[in-house]
Amino acid sequence: MQIQTRTNLIPIALVVLFVGVGLSEHLLAYIDLGTGSYILQLFVAGLFGMVLSAKSLLARVRAFFTRAHEDKSKF
Repeated sequence: MQIQTRTNLIPIALVVLFVGVGLSEHLLAYIDLGTGSYILQLFVAGLFGMVLSAKSLLARVRAFFTRAHEDKSKF
């Protein structure tokens, strides 16, 4: 029998959490406008972060290949 690693336990824990919340009968929680606004800010910040990270990575890749191309053309 193998010991499960942490990476295998994370999806199981998420399923247990969502099933437990989904099967509860009386939920006395709500999402107000402030919470919705915060979730929207997190989404937009994550989107911009991904775009800027991709742009930075693309610039580094271009610089690497441009430098390699210039080094070969000098000789």
